[in-house]
Amino acid sequence: MKKLVAFLVSALFLGTGSVYAEGSYLGIGVGLQFDLASLGDTITNSGLDSAQNSRAVTSATKGAIGCDQPSSSLSATQIAACKAAGGAQELIVPENKLIALEKGSGMAIRAHTGSAMTGLVLNLFYEQQMDGTFMRGGVEYVKRIAGGRTRATLFEGSPIETEWLKHEWDYYAWHIPLYYGVNIAVGDSGSVYAGAGINYSEGGWNLGGTVLGDIPAGLLGTFAGPHSSLAYDAVTGNITGIAGQNVYKEAAKFRVKGLGFNYVIGVDKKMAGGDKLFFELETIVAGKHGTSVTTSAGGRAGLGGVTAYPINLSGTRYKFGYKIAM
Repeated sequence: MKKLVAFLVSALFLGTGSVYAEGSYLGIGVGLQFDLASLGDTITNSGLDSAQNSRAVTSATKGAIGCDQPSSSLSATQIAACKAAGGAQELIVPENKLIALEKGSGMAIRAHTGSAMTGLVLNLFYEQQMDGTFMRGGVEYVKRIAGGRTRATLFEGSPIETEWLKHEWDYYAWHIPLYYGVNIAVGDSGSVYAGAGINYSEGGWNLGGTVLGDIPAGLLGTFAGPHSSLAYDAVTGNITGIAGQNVYKEAAKFRVKGLGFNYVIGVDKKMAGGDKLFFELETIVAGKHGTSVTTSAGGRAGLGGVTAYPINLSGTRYKFGYKIAM
């Protein structure tokens, strides 16, 4: 992409002559935007920790009693100490950890990963070209079309197959960008243009799904996801989940709106009838903190009843389309 931008910038400054075709155009464009909301690292690598800790299951002692003993054998102080030693649970389990669990469990856990979200961009605009400059106003819609889907199953393909984790991300945004810039002829029928301006943006992302971490924790001893604080059966000493602490059918929705800035660089080619084909790189910068109400017991325990998160509506779009002479 850097080479492409360098080429467009070079053409912009090396182009000679004024723009050959002044006038008005109705533009229709389509394109792609990658890593929507900049959530790719969260989805694939870092995840998101819960406010709740899991209980350690090592033999490290608190007094004379180890954390691997049944809860009935521990005092409240000892249980709290063992829980503090367990580290944070994960509300969002990253895909790299699920892949590692798949390999480490001998395929008892299967990971189905979708990586970062990719969005389809639809663009409609009006452009007025003057002598060496242009003005543009339009509207854009961005919607997730790929990525953002993560699943994990236990004993897949067997009669007791269980889907214990599902992360479903979604994203949409509306943008109304305004531009003013330069437009320079290149050759007989081409031109290079670049502009900057401001935008009004509105949108956000959703995160829904389920994380039943008690299932792999209880059956395999594998710690991943919100699996409550892990109680122990008083007789057998086996791990038993505390009811109501899993994330079940969570549906968090974050929405923001406001002003931002934007810039574009592109090339177009005049056709015989006066219309133009174009290709451009457009960057929108917009976003702010959004809030959402959590709906599951695990979500409330891990994040709180209402949580705030930075919502990024920014991104670079790769667009091509058609400008209709008016």
